[in-house]
Amino acid sequence: MAPSFGSKIVLIIGAERGIGRGASIKLAKLGATLALTDINEASLDKTCNLCTSTNHHYTSAFDVGSTEKCNEYVSVIISKYNGIDHIFNCIGINGVYQSTVDVTDAHWDKMFNTNAKGFLNITRACIPYLKSGAPLENPISAFGISPVASFAAYCATNAAVIGFSMNMALELGPRGIRTNIIVSKAMRAPTNVQRGDFVVDRGAEDITDVVAFLFSDESRYMNGSAVKLQAAFCENNIKGLDPAF
Repeated sequence: MAPSFGSKIVLIIGAERGIGRGASIKLAKLGATLALTDINEASLDKTCNLCTSTNHHYTSAFDVGSTEKCNEYVSVIISKYNGIDHIFNCIGINGVYQSTVDVTDAHWDKMFNTNAKGFLNITRACIPYLKSGAPLENPISAFGISPVASFAAYCATNAAVIGFSMNMALELGPRGIRTNIIVSKAMRAPTNVQRGDFVVDRGAEDITDVVAFLFSDESRYMNGSAVKLQAAFCENNIKGLDPAF
């Protein structure tokens, strides 16, 4: 039996496409009221239009690397809904395949500002308003636990999110707030369209049942868990990638 999210307020960060869009559509079908955000307003509106339900969903386009914008976003959500039940932090931009000696300060800072600081900004702003039993889910790339050569910045940001998520599990656990990680290899998505040599033919719709499960009471004893979705992987020819993962 599918879980029900009627009357639940779910924040989905990174909702314009891929896993974020898939999670939005799935949770809307299960009755959730969604607060969607990403940086691209047109794509975000498309996601909202795909979320068929009787609920009125809220969208806001901004850069999660901005502390001020994240604080403003959460303030609006609280004023509209008076609380937050679930957070899906699907935050991240793709890395660049390059030698570490070629990594510029600008690229490194851009990656960390979005892929790592974005998690901090949203989570920090939400913590005072999280209800007891409000689960957080942080999807990351498997490169955070199984790094590859010549993706230094991308691997480092995903590893940072793992550490941050484990800390949240310990820090918020006593309040009944669970934090779990979804770990996947590259999937079929617009951001991976040029990476066909290592993207398995699996899309966001293939993992949304896991997203719903981790938000449901059925996963109430899962906190600080890293759920590996290893089917999202196939043979590739990227130098340095470990095919054993």
